[in-house]
Amino acid sequence: MFGRPVYAVADGVVTGIVDGHPDNSPSGYGNEANTITVQHGQFFSFYAHMKNQGILVREKQAVKAGDLIGYAGNSGMSSQPHLHFCIYGSYDEWITVPFQFKKVRVKTPGGWIETDRAYREGETINFE
Repeated sequence: MFGRPVYAVADGVVTGIVDGHPDNSPSGYGNEANTITVQHGQFFSFYAHMKNQGILVREKQAVKAGDLIGYAGNSGMSSQPHLHFCIYGSYDEWITVPFQFKKVRVKTPGGWIETDRAYREGETINFE
């Protein structure tokens, strides 16, 4: 997962960036994670544990669904590279909102499937 691309889940505006925190060595922990927050109308998407200096967007930048916004890393309270992703209904209260992944075509070792499950490392996603 380390260094894999991360894409915006929907159209929105970047409202928060935290960058410059080092990536942890495997099994290590840090204090602060590199993060991106994007506002989508009344909701916010939050991406954490981004790669140090791997964030490609800036605050107040408009993004479209599917835009490359950065690269997954291993910053903050993370022992292994991964993407921590949430949808929030309030920037002040940080209350998570249930969501479902959009159905996409996923290339698996057994061939292409259509699914709305979470994607797995190494899979190719076709959003069209």
